[in-house]
Amino acid sequence: MSLARTREFGANGLRFRTSGIADYGDRLVAVSSEHTEETMSEALSCPDVLYPGVLRHTVTREMVNDFLLWAVSVRASDIVFRADDPPWIQVDGRWFAVSDHFTLSFGETQLLTNLFSGQEHKAGNVQRGMSADFAYSVRVSECRGLMQRFRVNVTASNAGHYIVLRALPTALPSLSDCGLPDDLVRHCYPHNGLVLISGVMGSGKSTLLAALLHAAIVKRSCGGLGIGRHILTLEHPIEFDLTRIPHASRSAPITQSEVEAHVSSWPLGVRSMTRRKGEIVMVGEARDQETLRAMLTIAEQGVTCYATVHAQDVPQTITRIVNTFPLEERAPIAAALKANLRLILHQRLVPGKSTGRVALREYLVFDEALRMQLYATPYEALIPTVRAKVEERGRTLIADCTEKYAAGLLRDETYASLVQEQRACAGLDCVSNKHDM
Repeated sequence: MSLARTREFGANGLRFRTSGIADYGDRLVAVSSEHTEETMSEALSCPDVLYPGVLRHTVTREMVNDFLLWAVSVRASDIVFRADDPPWIQVDGRWFAVSDHFTLSFGETQLLTNLFSGQEHKAGNVQRGMSADFAYSVRVSECRGLMQRFRVNVTASNAGHYIVLRALPTALPSLSDCGLPDDLVRHCYPHNGLVLISGVMGSGKSTLLAALLHAAIVKRSCGGLGIGRHILTLEHPIEFDLTRIPHASRSAPITQSEVEAHVSSWPLGVRSMTRRKGEIVMVGEARDQETLRAMLTIAEQGVTCYATVHAQDVPQTITRIVNTFPLEERAPIAAALKANLRLILHQRLVPGKSTGRVALREYLVFDEALRMQLYATPYEALIPTVRAKVEERGRTLIADCTEKYAAGLLRDETYASLVQEQRACAGLDCVSNKHDM
């Protein structure tokens, strides 16, 4: 069953359409998104992407919501509001100012902060140096209550409030959407240990994790993998509401919690997961020492733990975690990682040759034989050893990039830049590790 929504925006005829609604018995869940050909061609062929509607200095929810839905219709991944600037959108990695004449005032950015957060004092808190993260939703009324959601960050700056919205897919992502090969998928669901998804900001880490959990929780008879293990997530904010999947289609319970809204902090939220009978847990951010320690403890207790890490490739994923700790703690933390790692999957999104973006991936499976070998590897040799193992028995970023370049999916400059970057990284590994010791 499918439904579609079409909304007109001014003379340019840009339209927003959501389609592909999965029928889980008595509930509808969006599973894919499409945009009209006119919308995509305009976003990609024009030197500018200008908003065809009217932007007024009287900030209203209706005007803002219309603008946000238009931004999604031209495939904007990110939207920026900043004082003394017009609104900006990012489409396929390119930034566009959406107006030639309209700029926001400082007061208007404050109003937007309060509007998006639903709290009239939020702007004052931000102005006092308290960065804010939350979610904002816009109702897509013609689709039976379907909501377009955004992840929002607001930070004070020299020009007032700096507001960034990340457009979240209305669909629950699937493994087929992500294009993961079958031989990799089977390694994504170990019985215990750590599965780390790494990448830079905006590389689709959260979407990939949601696709893995979506497949795990849905019964085989309903198209999923039906793993049948209780899933707990800790996020800030919750990006994909997997509890929308009706219980009749699920193979086990799933519970999602949000930092600040449901638990006071990342470390406390992670530590509570084993007490709540979590068998698969997902930690949306693993950046500070307390959260990382709690995450390693969970993995050692026989739970499968998924987490995202900001890093440039598989070896640097390990570096990023270990270097979070003081020098004297790095060797024992590295030992705990080596004992509990099951998979590191690195992903980045690069501009496609024609339209959209292409996912490039690097990964290494840490089976028992590799873990035993790494356990005997001294910390100073760990990163170059892991890089060698990626080349020997995993999948390198260059190999994936070369394959997709040969298939005509990538631009010449994208391929050349990545090859140069990876060669530089390989040459710096040993130097970096010596400085870390």
